Amino acid sequence: MEKDVKVSVRNLVEFMLRYGDIDNTHGTGDVNAMLEGARIHRKIQKSMGSNYSSEVPLKISIPYDEFNIVVEGRADGIIKDSDGFVIDEIKGIYKDVRKIEEPELLHLAQAKCYGLIYLYKLREEEKSDIDKIDVQITYCNIETEEIKRIKKSYKYDELKEWFKFLLDEYYIWERESFYHHKKMCKSVENLRFPFDYRKGQKELAINVYKAINMEKNLYALAPTGVGKTIAMVYSAVQNLGRERADKIFYLTAKTITRTVANDAYAILRKNGLDIKTVTLTAKEKICVLEKPNCNPDMCEYAKGHFDRINDVLFEIITNEDVITREVIEEYANKYKVCPFELSLDVSNFVDGIICDYNYVYDPQASLKRYFANGQSGAFIFLVDEAHNLVERGRKMYSASIKKEDVLDIKNIIEDEFGLKKVSKKKDDNSYFNTEEAITIASKLVKKLESVNKEMLKLRKECDGDLVYYDNVGNLYLKMLKAQNEFEALLAEGFDIESKDKFLEFYFNLINFIKIHELVDANYEIYGELDYYNNFIVNLYCINPSTNLKACTEKGISTVFFSATMLPVNHYKELLTGDINEYAVYIDSPFAKDNRCIVCDTSVSSKYTRRGENEYRNIYNSIRSIIECKSGNYMVFFPSYKMLESIKEIMDEDGFADESGVLIISQKSNMTEEEKEEFLGAFDKTKDSLYQNDTKSLVGLCVLGGIFSEGIDLTEESLIGSIIVGTGLPQVCDERNVIKEYFDAKQRDGFDFAYKIPGMNKVLQAAGRVIRTDTDRGIIALLDDRFNTWQYKQFFPREWDDVYFGNTNQVIEKIKDFWK
Repeated sequence: MEKDVKVSVRNLVEFMLRYGDIDNTHGTGDVNAMLEGARIHRKIQKSMGSNYSSEVPLKISIPYDEFNIVVEGRADGIIKDSDGFVIDEIKGIYKDVRKIEEPELLHLAQAKCYGLIYLYKLREEEKSDIDKIDVQITYCNIETEEIKRIKKSYKYDELKEWFKFLLDEYYIWERESFYHHKKMCKSVENLRFPFDYRKGQKELAINVYKAINMEKNLYALAPTGVGKTIAMVYSAVQNLGRERADKIFYLTAKTITRTVANDAYAILRKNGLDIKTVTLTAKEKICVLEKPNCNPDMCEYAKGHFDRINDVLFEIITNEDVITREVIEEYANKYKVCPFELSLDVSNFVDGIICDYNYVYDPQASLKRYFANGQSGAFIFLVDEAHNLVERGRKMYSASIKKEDVLDIKNIIEDEFGLKKVSKKKDDNSYFNTEEAITIASKLVKKLESVNKEMLKLRKECDGDLVYYDNVGNLYLKMLKAQNEFEALLAEGFDIESKDKFLEFYFNLINFIKIHELVDANYEIYGELDYYNNFIVNLYCINPSTNLKACTEKGISTVFFSATMLPVNHYKELLTGDINEYAVYIDSPFAKDNRCIVCDTSVSSKYTRRGENEYRNIYNSIRSIIECKSGNYMVFFPSYKMLESIKEIMDEDGFADESGVLIISQKSNMTEEEKEEFLGAFDKTKDSLYQNDTKSLVGLCVLGGIFSEGIDLTEESLIGSIIVGTGLPQVCDERNVIKEYFDAKQRDGFDFAYKIPGMNKVLQAAGRVIRTDTDRGIIALLDDRFNTWQYKQFFPREWDDVYFGNTNQVIEKIKDFWK
């Protein structure tokens, strides 16, 4: 049976004929603009009379040696007149249509494709002798609804030759993908699991394979050391090679876990797997500029990017299988193309994508080429450290707007476009802008004034405490009107000193509008005054499951996996909302004799007990534990403040000097180099801060921070994890909003807002110690609250041997363990 390769007219044209610069200074192609464009389409189509057929489906299949290329789409309109037929391509724009002299190349190319397909249908299928067709680009200004039509005529042979050349060029790309896919599938046939299965690992791999095969979601709880990543990737690849899926997305919360995914693919490659993967890096990190500025006047890589991109893209996909950040940067620098955009294009031609959660789930950053406009595909989503997705989801689907920012941007526009009553200097930026731009800016100022007035009404209801609103529909409508003027101004083009601030506010406004369209019973809308008395309206997504599920359903199967998704029904409720979805719990593969879990109940990190005396008690407990055996330890604190307070006591006491201990501390906002240096200190196989004459290395860290999950310090690299406190998040308005929301639903709001997130951090930190069969170490919990049922209920089931006692009793237990 011949294989069909399908491509839409739009995607074909936009890929093969793209040209020019990357330029984000002319609007975003925002969802609202698309909706308005669709409205314009419908309005024009309805007004065109009986000889106008709208949304006409068209398709053509062109045979090649290996497969047929099927090009399909919908023509906006086909007009039958006395001279024959006209293909109508409608485009809603913000630009002044009177300034358009010629149609945009890609718009014209789309119309020409439809013209060719329709003529082919008439001539080959209906045996007509018609030899030419007209194509018409109908431009309509979204705001004024003013229309301009540009018509061109084409002969059939002319269109056929043009279309054949276009498709022959496209065939080269599809042929490359076709042969790679055959090789990949063949390599999977003989691929075996690369290791002897650890205890529980085979069970995990089988469950993952079955879930994907049945196109179900799965929650996989597997303790540290099972070998989750290789089991996940192997099972997903088996489904991919059997053509049950087209692409694997390995989704992570942190950069460090992307390395683990790459390592898993590397192991399978060594065992015969022929697979292409790309690692996507955030624009801010991979951009060649210090701060991303996608403006051809500011970035040489943005200027002419689309003129060069297909050459570099073809070279990279034909020569590389492991396409990491370094590989992307090498090719981007060679060809002077945007590395971020290059990596996104590469993703179309690989089997596996390793990336952050936001590329699938975040409405601001999701990959439009896969997920926009309700698109879905045969995708497998592997969600690593899935417990993190709850908080990330809340942030992704929440938005806020500050009243003072509205006034700020209004004043900037008035100043820089010369709109204030006081006359401005002759060298003002307003003199570099067109009259049209200044007119639009004036309209925008009025719309922002309207937004500000609406926020002022809401502000009057806020007397210092949080105030909840049933809705902010009026504010949303006024923002929509302001957005239209923003889009019109960006389409016109302008030059002001504060353009960065202008764009930052504009993108924030768009985000608020988008999120408002998602608001439902899972949200709270509230106003608050910040520390500086600024008024903020928040759209806060408390339960992100509805939004996350909508994204999850764009693939065929999602596996959420973590060592610490306890209780699992809590995470089901907040990730997909379906507590009946499959879950598997894998027991730890390591002997309990290799680790000792103790709890010092004579200390506490409760806020009511924090102070000099309690900090000294905590310090004495930490020191006593470390003095039981020399080695590398990590001590996790609930906050930087407590970390610094106890570090001061350590310094005062001369702990490091007397005991031969090297103490290093996590800092806030550490650079990648600083993180690597910190972790490198624990690696005895490398030259590092660790010195042979140092008895012990102690790393002071923060619970829930960058060093409490996703890092592998095996054997002697780490022999102890000391955890101070239950990890409860700091009390704040946002947490209390969550608590009150679930309390109102007759649920335990404190569990949702504080206790479960806190215990998750504790379990993650505890998981740093035992990573392999040969690891031995201690896990010390320092807080009396761990000895209550409220916290014991969240212990993993293998923690059935925790020893509780005062400091002296705990130390004796640890000494016995090390003996």
